[in-house]
Amino acid sequence: MPSSVPVSSGKRVGWVVNCTYGFGAVAYGIKDNGFAYLLLLFYGTVVGLEPRVGWVVNCTYGFGAVAYGIKDNGFAYLLLLFYGTVVGLEPALAGTALLVALIFDAFSDPVVGYWSDNTRSRWGRRHPFMYAAAIPVALCYSLLWQPPEWSDGALFAYLVIMAILIRTLITFYETPSSALMPELTADYDERTSIQAWRSFFGWAGGAGMAVFTYGFLLVPTEAYPVGLLNRDGYQTYGQISAVVMLVAILVSALGTHHRIGTLAAPEARTQQGLASVLSEVLQTLRDKSFFALFISSMASAVATGLTLLRPRLAPSRGSPRY
Repeated sequence: MPSSVPVSSGKRVGWVVNCTYGFGAVAYGIKDNGFAYLLLLFYGTVVGLEPRVGWVVNCTYGFGAVAYGIKDNGFAYLLLLFYGTVVGLEPALAGTALLVALIFDAFSDPVVGYWSDNTRSRWGRRHPFMYAAAIPVALCYSLLWQPPEWSDGALFAYLVIMAILIRTLITFYETPSSALMPELTADYDERTSIQAWRSFFGWAGGAGMAVFTYGFLLVPTEAYPVGLLNRDGYQTYGQISAVVMLVAILVSALGTHHRIGTLAAPEARTQQGLASVLSEVLQTLRDKSFFALFISSMASAVATGLTLLRPRLAPSRGSPRY
């Protein structure tokens, strides 16, 4: 601030000067609080001016996709290898456990979406779920890679429970977070930019963690001559991934928290209940463009799964079976 108090003046300042001089800071305090707490709300809600999202919200919102990217890559490329080869669970049981969790996830996604859409709170419809998922999903993801020394039956139950918990908890973050994107802005170009950042962070987070894991954690040691069978490496991966997922979710939630008051208001629903959710899903599938995208995505996922399974289903002759 430009004003200053002399270091020494030879006489006491007194309460009058103290009060009058200090009272000048009221102006800065009013300005600072107005800009921090009222300006966006006034122009975005009362006046109706669409606030620009900006690169900070783009990055913080998009960074949250790192959590899903890590989970998705872990389930796709590491989990079956870990439980079926390193832990020693019968591969058929490991695959069945993941199938059960995936089927459960198909039902939990629309339920969480419906719950979020109809939530009314001072933190809006999305942020309560995003905050609530952060710590539980990180804890469960770490525990997934630290299974106890149990029998196949008990390990199967453990994997089913942990996989369902992780998929459900990541749904509590990912579904409301995905729905938050079009509510941040109505501008087509800004939505495109936001989604681009989100896709980038999701891909980079999963791929980056995979490269780090294969390069620095799943390495040969005296106890594990074959790096891919390094059980300690998988446990360390789970712990590091859990911390990164926790940070990513919190950064995304906190980085968009100030936008809660300016989010687009939802349209009034004509129907309520889970039956309306099913009706909306069917209505979406009737859109020919979306249906084509839906079928192509399913075909791509099946092809990816078959590609990943081929080395384990048909190993080359003479290759070792661990």
